[in-house]
Amino acid sequence: MPAFDAVIVLAAGASRRMGRPKALLPWRGETLWEAHARTLAPLAPVWTVLGADAERLALEVPPGVTTVFNAAWATTFPLDSVQVALRALPAARRVLVTPIDVVPASASVLAVVAAGPLSCVPQGPDGRDGHPVAIGGARLTRLRTLAARRLDEVLVTAPRRRVDTCVGDDFDDEAAYLRRLHERLATRP
Repeated sequence: MPAFDAVIVLAAGASRRMGRPKALLPWRGETLWEAHARTLAPLAPVWTVLGADAERLALEVPPGVTTVFNAAWATTFPLDSVQVALRALPAARRVLVTPIDVVPASASVLAVVAAGPLSCVPQGPDGRDGHPVAIGGARLTRLRTLAARRLDEVLVTAPRRRVDTCVGDDFDDEAAYLRRLHERLATRP
């Protein structure tokens, strides 16, 4: 049995502080979206939730990625986008979830999360929680109907698994993106 029934990449936000869709940012010779899809596709089918810029992004879908649309993207939270994807995946028992605006996970991080409990959160050497997160079992059932604002509210008591790399940093603006890209280029795995 595969570790996950689906991988969900959250890309519905407007990227206001970035000023352009984060999914299309260049990342080591490909787009960030392509990097996530390539890294995550071996685990399970990849689904991406779109919202803002959906028409433009629909023209750039990486091969093998299925898209769903969060029509309420402007007034909802990432948790709502997860629920949109889960409505399209009614039989899923365990999913892996990541926002688009994080460094694509390394093979070692993915292995730790995949081998962990049904729901688990990677925790970097700095002690910070990060992505991608595994959600399964009772938490996934609860998540399908939960009215919460943040995904971490669902995962507050989920087990943590230490990983060998920083997993807690996202990038909301150009400076943070360039810093992460520079760090990754300097430490090529």
